[in-house]
Amino acid sequence: MAYAVNNLVSAATTRGPSLRVIPISIHPKTLANVAAAPLYPTLTPMAFNTATGFWVVWATGGANGTGSIGGFLAEPTQTDAVGEVLANMLMEAKIHAGDIPTPAGQTLANLRIALRVGMRALGFDISGLDDVH
Repeated sequence: MAYAVNNLVSAATTRGPSLRVIPISIHPKTLANVAAAPLYPTLTPMAFNTATGFWVVWATGGANGTGSIGGFLAEPTQTDAVGEVLANMLMEAKIHAGDIPTPAGQTLANLRIALRVGMRALGFDISGLDDVH
């Protein structure tokens, strides 16, 4: 398996408003190839696809584990249409829910529900939700 070229360090660029995130544990993970090769923003919710062994963007009700958030991208990540890429992922962190982008095709309501279920057990402290479960 050949990886597409993707640096695991952030380039020195100008930054916008700071995100409300405190990283605790960051690990390199392998993202699946995506046909359109989108650029995913920081804190995109990711899930581990048990069928392929690669990380993909979380999807409501997704099969093979893709319906459960397991981590968040630590920095913007460019995917590849043909090969897999390595990405730095937050595996434990304190994150404000307002800074987590809603993936394409998903709703904010479903994202908020997913952020309330089991995140603390994984090591994520999600603040900014309407209520606590």
